[in-house]
Amino acid sequence: MKNHDYTSFIFSHIPKCGGTSFREFLYNSAIDSNIDSNRIYIPGYNNVNVNKNLNQLSKYELRTFSKQSYQVVAMHVPYAIHLEADGFGSHPLYFSLFREPLERFLSHYYFFYYRQGADGCKGKHLIDLPRDRRSQMIKNLSNIYASYIMGEVKSGIFYDIDLMDDIVTKLKQDNYHYGLLSNVDLAIADLSSHLPDWLSLRKDFPKVNAFNFHDTYRDRLTDDLIDEFNSCNALDIKIYEYVKSSLSGA
Repeated sequence: MKNHDYTSFIFSHIPKCGGTSFREFLYNSAIDSNIDSNRIYIPGYNNVNVNKNLNQLSKYELRTFSKQSYQVVAMHVPYAIHLEADGFGSHPLYFSLFREPLERFLSHYYFFYYRQGADGCKGKHLIDLPRDRRSQMIKNLSNIYASYIMGEVKSGIFYDIDLMDDIVTKLKQDNYHYGLLSNVDLAIADLSSHLPDWLSLRKDFPKVNAFNFHDTYRDRLTDDLIDEFNSCNALDIKIYEYVKSSLSGA
């Protein structure tokens, strides 16, 4: 049953989890729903630069953002950001997509580092990096799901498995819905049943960008590298397994 009380919809875009596709989908859906374009904030759309996520705004831009009352927001912000910053509405509905953790990590590294050349890694496969540097890379990009759920947008902060109880409590909140990138059609269908009556989602989801699953370079990984990844990302792996289980009804 749809909830008429939500004041806003916030897509908490976890990097490399299909968020670019969802932003496009959400923007078009918001316009189709006749939502005032001045109440939509999605970097990359509606004359907003793609590099204008909340943590990328200047002090002046942040003040301007805080004075607005946005109805639809999609950017790199954590769950419950409305409790920390103005402009997000007093009673928002949140949504996130989750991706198999190793797939997400590989997509992150090969997009931003291997292809775009971040940190001088252009054209360098993970196994080409010196072991110490590779280990630091894995650590720095670890447990990003935990960060977004716990209120941060920076990875490599949370490791304690004992945080899982707090994380599950947040995931169970009535205003937090989520889905799997691997079954995005089901995620959209479930989300649609919980949306406020002022927002309807399109039927056609643009499966682009992060959906290129075969291009993950998994065949270039060694067993030692995978073991190291699993060790550093034990919390995110546990979160992902919980998300899968909860969505399957197990």
